[in-house]
Amino acid sequence: MRISSKQFVSYIKSSTPYQEESKKALYLVGVSHLWLGQYQVARNELTRLVEKENSSPKCSVFILLSIAYKKLDDVASAIKTVIY
Repeated sequence: MRISSKQFVSYIKSSTPYQEESKKALYLVGVSHLWLGQYQVARNELTRLVEKENSSPKCSVFILLSIAYKKLDDVASAIKTVIY
Protein backbone atom coordinates (compact mmCIF):
# COMPACT_ATOMS: atom_id res chain seq x y z
CA MET A 1 0.00 0.00 0.00
CA ARG A 2 1.43 3.36 -1.04
CA ILE A 3 0.52 6.63 0.62
CA SER A 4 1.29 10.18 -0.39
CA SER A 5 3.68 12.43 1.53
CA LYS A 6 0.74 14.49 2.76
CA GLN A 7 -0.98 11.37 4.09
CA PHE A 8 2.25 10.31 5.76
CA VAL A 9 2.65 13.68 7.52
CA SER A 10 -0.97 13.54 8.65
CA TYR A 11 -0.49 10.03 9.99
CA ILE A 12 2.70 10.89 11.88
CA LYS A 13 1.23 14.06 13.37
CA SER A 14 -1.77 12.12 14.68
CA SER A 15 0.38 9.41 16.24
CA THR A 16 1.19 9.25 19.93
CA PRO A 17 4.99 9.52 19.52
CA TYR A 18 4.60 12.81 17.62
CA GLN A 19 2.25 14.16 20.25
CA GLU A 20 4.95 13.33 22.80
CA GLU A 21 7.55 14.92 20.54
CA SER A 22 9.39 11.74 19.67
CA LYS A 23 12.73 12.59 18.07
CA LYS A 24 12.17 10.15 15.22
CA ALA A 25 8.68 11.51 14.53
CA LEU A 26 9.93 15.13 14.50
CA TYR A 27 12.70 14.11 12.10
CA LEU A 28 10.33 12.30 9.73
CA VAL A 29 7.83 15.15 9.75
CA GLY A 30 10.62 17.67 9.07
CA VAL A 31 11.94 15.62 6.15
CA SER A 32 8.42 15.15 4.77
CA HIS A 33 7.72 18.88 4.85
CA LEU A 34 11.01 19.52 3.04
CA TRP A 35 9.95 17.00 0.41
CA LEU A 36 6.56 18.75 0.06
CA GLY A 37 8.24 22.13 -0.35
CA GLN A 38 6.85 23.43 2.93
CA TYR A 39 10.17 24.86 4.04
CA GLN A 40 8.98 27.05 6.90
CA VAL A 41 7.12 24.16 8.53
CA ALA A 42 10.14 21.91 7.95
CA ARG A 43 12.38 24.51 9.58
CA ASN A 44 10.07 24.72 12.59
CA GLU A 45 9.91 20.94 13.07
CA LEU A 46 13.66 20.48 12.66
CA THR A 47 14.32 23.36 15.06
CA ARG A 48 12.09 21.65 17.64
CA LEU A 49 14.16 18.51 17.11
CA VAL A 50 17.44 20.38 17.66
CA GLU A 51 16.03 21.92 20.83
CA LYS A 52 14.84 18.51 22.03
CA GLU A 53 18.25 16.94 21.35
CA ASN A 54 20.05 19.88 22.96
CA SER A 55 23.03 17.76 23.89
CA SER A 56 24.00 16.18 20.57
CA PRO A 57 21.72 16.32 17.50
CA LYS A 58 22.80 14.28 14.51
CA CYS A 59 24.69 16.00 11.70
CA SER A 60 21.94 15.19 9.18
CA VAL A 61 19.47 17.31 11.16
CA PHE A 62 21.68 20.37 10.74
CA ILE A 63 22.12 19.69 7.03
CA LEU A 64 18.35 19.39 6.54
CA LEU A 65 17.76 22.50 8.63
CA SER A 66 20.28 24.44 6.53
CA ILE A 67 18.49 23.29 3.36
CA ALA A 68 15.21 24.62 4.74
CA TYR A 69 16.86 27.98 5.56
CA LYS A 70 18.40 28.13 2.07
CA LYS A 71 15.04 27.43 0.43
CA LEU A 72 13.60 30.29 2.51
CA ASP A 73 16.38 32.55 1.13
CA ASP A 74 17.97 32.89 4.57
CA VAL A 75 21.52 32.09 3.49
CA ALA A 76 23.14 33.52 6.62
CA SER A 77 21.13 31.18 8.88
CA ALA A 78 21.84 28.26 6.54
CA ILE A 79 25.58 28.87 6.88
CA LYS A 80 25.40 29.34 10.66
CA THR A 81 23.45 26.08 10.96
CA VAL A 82 26.03 24.08 9.04
CA ILE A 83 28.93 25.62 10.96
CA TYR A 84 27.25 24.90 14.32
